[in-house]
Amino acid sequence: MLAIAEERHEEEHGLIAEASETDDPVAALRQVARAFADTYLKQDGLDKRRIALQTWSETQISPFILSSVRAGMDGPRAQLAQLIRRAQAAKRLTSMLDADAIAHAMIALFHGSVLQKLWKPDIESNAQFAVFEHFLQSLETG
Repeated sequence: MLAIAEERHEEEHGLIAEASETDDPVAALRQVARAFADTYLKQDGLDKRRIALQTWSETQISPFILSSVRAGMDGPRAQLAQLIRRAQAAKRLTSMLDADAIAHAMIALFHGSVLQKLWKPDIESNAQFAVFEHFLQSLETG
């Protein structure tokens, strides 16, 4: 279970790293969100996320698994926060909110979308992406 989670965390790290190569950090955030939706909210990706759901449950009873999951999420969260800081420095996103808090919120939106899709597979992934897009637009400065 942990090996699968670690593999998924590496995939996520790669998706964010690839998007981060662009000069436009806001476009990079959109690219990350679209890549996650395309990768994890479709059937093949959902099959991988079923393991994630089990792993998340195990974190409540196993300090070892909790430590592994936290370590695996810290990298992507730090990458997202760095993109957000770049956008804030470029005056593209509001600086009134903490970049780490925004990154946590983005991850929470994604995790919530995954859970909803697992519970109700007919939820439209593009509609979920539209919610994220609205969230991101609300942070933009102009």
